[in-house]
Amino acid sequence: MKNHRPARYTVAILLAAALLAGCAENPETLVNSAKSYLAKNEPKAAVIQLRNALQQEPDYAEARYLLGITLLGQRDWVTAEKELRRAHELGFSEEQVLPPLARAMVRLGKGRDLVNEYGTRQLRDPAAQARFKTAIGDAWLQQANLDEADRAYAEALQAQPGYGAAVAGQARVLMARGDVEAAEQRIQATLEREPDNVDVLMLKAELLAAQDRHAEAEQLYARVVALEPDNQEARRAQIAVLISDKRYPRAAELIEAAQKEGGHDPQLEYLKGLLALREGRYRDAIEHAEQVLRVAPEHVPSLLVAGSAHLQLGAYVRAEEALRKVVDRLPRHQGARQMLVNAQLRMGQADRALDTLEPLLYQAKDNPKVLALAGEAYLANNDIKRAGEYFERAARLDKNDPAVRARLGQVHFARGEEEEAIEALEEASAADQSDYRADLLLVLNYIRAQNYDKAAEALQTLEQKQPQNPLTHNLKGVLYVAQKKPEAGRASFEKALGFDPYYYPALLNLARLDIRDRKPAEARKRFEAPLAKKPGDEKLLLGYASILSATGADRAEVLRVIERAVEHNPASATAHVALINYYRRTEDRQGAIAAAHNALAKVPNSTAVLDAAGQALLAGGETQQAISTFQKLVNAAPGSPAGYLRLAQAYGVEKNADAALQALRKAVALRPDLEQAHNQIVGILLATNRAEEALAEARKLQKSQPDNGLGWALEGDVHNTQQKWADAERGYREALKRTPSSTAVFIKLHRVLDQSGQTAAGRTLADQWIKSHPNDLVARNYLAERELRSRDYAAAIAHYKVILSAEPHNAIALNNMAWAAAQQNDPKAVEYAQKAYDIAPTNPAIMDTLGTLLVDRGDVARGLPLLEQAVKLAPDAAAIRMNYAKALIKAGKGQAAKAELQNLVNHENAQVKSEAESLLKTL
Repeated sequence: MKNHRPARYTVAILLAAALLAGCAENPETLVNSAKSYLAKNEPKAAVIQLRNALQQEPDYAEARYLLGITLLGQRDWVTAEKELRRAHELGFSEEQVLPPLARAMVRLGKGRDLVNEYGTRQLRDPAAQARFKTAIGDAWLQQANLDEADRAYAEALQAQPGYGAAVAGQARVLMARGDVEAAEQRIQATLEREPDNVDVLMLKAELLAAQDRHAEAEQLYARVVALEPDNQEARRAQIAVLISDKRYPRAAELIEAAQKEGGHDPQLEYLKGLLALREGRYRDAIEHAEQVLRVAPEHVPSLLVAGSAHLQLGAYVRAEEALRKVVDRLPRHQGARQMLVNAQLRMGQADRALDTLEPLLYQAKDNPKVLALAGEAYLANNDIKRAGEYFERAARLDKNDPAVRARLGQVHFARGEEEEAIEALEEASAADQSDYRADLLLVLNYIRAQNYDKAAEALQTLEQKQPQNPLTHNLKGVLYVAQKKPEAGRASFEKALGFDPYYYPALLNLARLDIRDRKPAEARKRFEAPLAKKPGDEKLLLGYASILSATGADRAEVLRVIERAVEHNPASATAHVALINYYRRTEDRQGAIAAAHNALAKVPNSTAVLDAAGQALLAGGETQQAISTFQKLVNAAPGSPAGYLRLAQAYGVEKNADAALQALRKAVALRPDLEQAHNQIVGILLATNRAEEALAEARKLQKSQPDNGLGWALEGDVHNTQQKWADAERGYREALKRTPSSTAVFIKLHRVLDQSGQTAAGRTLADQWIKSHPNDLVARNYLAERELRSRDYAAAIAHYKVILSAEPHNAIALNNMAWAAAQQNDPKAVEYAQKAYDIAPTNPAIMDTLGTLLVDRGDVARGLPLLEQAVKLAPDAAAIRMNYAKALIKAGKGQAAKAELQNLVNHENAQVKSEAESLLKTL
């Protein structure tokens, strides 16, 4: 024991001496030592000296700066940012510290923070300004703000002409705008002057990789590495392109070699995650991505890897969280948006999926995969008509695989080519036993064509492929209801719920059957039980609200349910839009405005929220705020004309015709065939007494789109407003030659013939139209209403019968049918009115019809309360008040009738006033 003690003392003395020796070096000496190590390219030794200096003097600004740029060179972005920020806080020169700090923030995916904190700074030193503004441009590019990125790169080049990184940045902007040719020209021109410009070589490699020329790209990255052996960015890019080229073993070799070099590198961790994802090792991919996200929560590539892997593993909530962040930061990223839509569909969030999908329908309107995805989203949302439309468009663009053949079958059905449709869909069904889309389309089209036997056969095949899918049994229920077998339909809907008790379409269909059977309490219970277990489920809450509204629930009760949906789902655009729209439907402008402001605060980037909120603000008189909101809608969906159409609407309210026209012309630039915009342009020109300009606009459209009847229809509109009936008729007839199925043009032509006194020609036109378009329900509805006004009740009834055979739950058609039948003394009039009331029990016009017919039949006890309620719901409707007064007279309530009639005596309508005076004389 004694022999060892002196040795221990010796060690202690030596350690103390070493510590004292370290302390003998002051911070300045240590920093100078670090500088000499950096000059000799020994960064690890420099880091040790700098940390020793900071241990003695934590506020040594230059040491913080040197440590930051050294760690930046070692790709330790997180610690580099921390040290550089601290150097900046300690007052170190912005000229020196801001360029590397900006670079670190960009590398960490903090582009948004960078531009918010430092975006407006200007540096005096040209080289520093060039590097700094290039990083600012990169930050804007991360956010897909191409204009600001281009502006920042231009500032960098103004400070230092020919600066390679800025030239590369401008080329990236050109690529993002789709002008690849211009980008290539700029890259080539720079390389001819500077063949070893590393930044531009890197961009050229990136462009080659984007064109799937992976081998050439990899060679260029290798050349950069040969020029700059320490260029870790080129090494990482080389790994990435090897992964894209599916050369996984070689990529793994380079990753392993890079790991041996040491240093904490989030980018390398991301590449390991990407490689794991491509090799199908999804859990490993998530683990690597999460390691990056712990230090850089906004690193978009890692979020994308995590979201993709979670989606593959069926962890849809986690996938949605990650992919939503990607889409919020990169709204134009089509792949991320498609995956997000898929995640939302698998979570049963069809409404959210549609909202997410909307920008894609403009960005990638010719992409059959996107169009098919839209079809799936509308199908999941129970909108069979819109689903069919998108499948048809997809079929026109892709005719190879079984799924596309299935969509092609939908196109044939739409054209009435039933044999070709069946052949295409049956081929698709037989070609892939796992894909049931063709079977779905067969069922949907047979139901739409009312060929129920064939639909049942197709459903048998679908059930063989998808026996436990609630969608199968829900469709079977829809078929039974269409066949007027409601009890069988009810059983199928119940079976769908057996597989998924929260399957929304089946719940909704069952509730609708309950309402039809006059069982409003049962309809409500359908949703109450699932909501007890899922109290915050957005779809269930909004479905419940719709059923409450349909069954005449108190407005406050409906509002409470929608507000619950918003409270439980504060980030849901669908819930906020539902609340805004309900306030608008119930004419509560202040409520709609408050809901709009709340929605904009909670979900500021949703196109659906921006649209609904803007409309609420506009209707509430907050025009300037509405314009600002619609401008944000334009920015959120730059490829969509919807924002410009809304802007035009708002400028119209402001009576700013020129601004409205400018917005509409931008919409037309995006969609040259957009009828709504062309119609509004001509409408504004006519409203502002610029008929010659309107006519020129119409004729310009005739030249640019000679096969489109719209230009001629617009010319007809111009002549129509000037009461030049012959010219208007000629324009509309020319339009019909080019678009022979345009109901809108038919109606315009029919009205012109009527206004010009050509009654017989109008009748001939109507007969010809109905003969060639027997299922045109819009035209039939227009003609039926005209027949009602002309008191040709038999003709009106004939049209309504056809409408109701196709749309048996059309409450307005049933209501009008009831009125026309009553004028014909048809005893079924009350039955039609009752059906209309069962479907829409809160519609005052329908309550008025049923109430009046019941009173006329002598059933005052049932009819009078309906009329009283109708008056409360529509107090300004003179016709309803008149019918109520007549009913009061029949009920022997003369004083109450007298009070109603005295209010009507002062009405501005002479006919109402005269009838009220006549009735008062009888009391």
